[in-house]
Amino acid sequence: VQTCALPIFLRWTGCRPSEACGLQRSHLDLEHDPPLLVLVAHKTRDRIGADRVLPLNHRAVEVVHEAIADTTNPDVPLFLSTRGDAYTSNGLYQSIRAACRSLGQPPWTPYQLRHLVATEAIAATGSEAATAAMLGHTPSSTVVRRYSTDRLRLATLASRSLAGET
Repeated sequence: VQTCALPIFLRWTGCRPSEACGLQRSHLDLEHDPPLLVLVAHKTRDRIGADRVLPLNHRAVEVVHEAIADTTNPDVPLFLSTRGDAYTSNGLYQSIRAACRSLGQPPWTPYQLRHLVATEAIAATGSEAATAAMLGHTPSSTVVRRYSTDRLRLATLASRSLAGET
């Protein structure tokens, strides 16, 4: 797998870095339409009392298929460091930081990809609830305050959808 596969997966899913670092083949239901990432253990398990289920778009599925091609064991993390170790959230952060430094670029964090996905999803769908569900946020989360940048446009989308307008 390319060493940049994990950040690309984060970019197209909005997963928490800890969720993606521990991703195993056994967490995927690729036969479902759309393919699903199903996590039994996750950050909000105690609050929502359910698995975290994330539908995967075609770009995330491409990254997953590439990672699966490199492993036969369903219980091994899909994304491994260049040393062959499972990433930790901090290890991923440090790898990105080192790569940025070697390229003379300002460092960024894996959570910035999650924020990007949230902002884009709200802008594309107009649905804060759908975006919150995709990100694994609880219904009372701060997703509305944090990622909604154009409240009038969102309100207009909602208003028009009620009247059957497109």
